[in-house]
Amino acid sequence: MIQTNQLTKRFGEFAAVSGLTLSVPPGTIFGFLGPNGAGKTTTLRMVTGLLRPTSGTATIAGLDVVSDPEGVKRLVGYLPDNPFIYDHLTVVEFLTFIGDVYGVPATQVRQLGEQYLTRFGLADVAHQAAADLSLGTKKKVALVALLVRRPKVLFLDEPTSSLDPKAVKTLRDLLAQVAAEGTTVFFSTHILEVAQRISHTMGIIARGRLVACGTMDQLKSQAHTDNPDLEPIFLSLTEENQEASGPSPEV
Repeated sequence: MIQTNQLTKRFGEFAAVSGLTLSVPPGTIFGFLGPNGAGKTTTLRMVTGLLRPTSGTATIAGLDVVSDPEGVKRLVGYLPDNPFIYDHLTVVEFLTFIGDVYGVPATQVRQLGEQYLTRFGLADVAHQAAADLSLGTKKKVALVALLVRRPKVLFLDEPTSSLDPKAVKTLRDLLAQVAAEGTTVFFSTHILEVAQRISHTMGIIARGRLVACGTMDQLKSQAHTDNPDLEPIFLSLTEENQEASGPSPEV
């Protein structure tokens, strides 16, 4: 479903992402892990067609993100770390607006909107203006707006940030549900416990390069450890890359 081949993005002399090659099958929950500044958000922006790569390719369901960005955008739902919601719209009005933009049937928006708002505990704010909502509540509304579209691929950048523990559990359950129904989920995070609990496969990026990729067992093999905890595996693989690459450039 998601394919990248030598995907690279440079800003001047600085390589934010370098030679990224990976494959994510349909119905997979893929956790994309890395330290701050490792290239996670840049990667997400490239594979969703929002940022043009310097070189390499990325395809979603066979559609090239550069040559067919509109086709890609019809297939995917993207949640940035700080999603934008029109403050003058109520929650229900925002969901209706998103449905209209993407051509989602009104009955689907209404039925799924009610279902997901209830699961996130948002039924009581459905008719409140977004301007009156907290940051965490706005993020939950943005997640609901993605889910009512039923995109084939979900790209989520740090989806658990600003969410309370109950909302994080709800999100975990919903991602497992939509993946079981065939949706591919690609999410970035630095919260390793969340990634280990819900990911089918994971990729670890450091200094713009993919340093490990696979199931938990495969990551343990690549880190040469039997430790069942992701944290020491992550630290080992990212620190090895740091030592091999030298100090980070000042940017």
